Amino acid sequence: MRPSIRLACSLALGVAAAATTAGCAAGVSAPTTTTAPVLADPAAEGRRLAERFFAAIQTGDAAAVSDVLAPDVRIARANGDVVVRDDYVASLPVIKAFTIDQVGANQSGDALVVTYQVEVDEVIDGVQQPTKQAPRLSVFQWRDGDWKLLAHANFGAINAAARP
Repeated sequence: MRPSIRLACSLALGVAAAATTAGCAAGVSAPTTTTAPVLADPAAEGRRLAERFFAAIQTGDAAAVSDVLAPDVRIARANGDVVVRDDYVASLPVIKAFTIDQVGANQSGDALVVTYQVEVDEVIDGVQQPTKQAPRLSVFQWRDGDWKLLAHANFGAINAAARP
């Protein structure tokens, strides 16, 4: 992994961990009703969850995407905007194809932090985006027997004409 990507992922991981901890301390996150299973292979589960997220977006179905997201999810877009669930599902990108690679993950109790590279063929606000690999960070939380996306950050370069 290039040093700039490694640094971006490291910084993002620290920010996500701090935000998750702060959110829990402030009572923002909904309590879970069951304890997350201890994962033998967090990276494999992280890949499955990241693929589930992108596949839901690819359907274009807002309800399918909402089902993957925690109610209090925060998504940091490549252009710097941070959106919540309702705003995100109201303006979904059009994903034609995606490939997830270089998955790393660690589990801490009911949280699963996943870093990965994704190459995605997508259109945002009618503008085709670059398809080169770009780093992502996703934090999933175990809630009511399932992993829900609690935080997501996109570190990819965007086409300046689009607002993702």
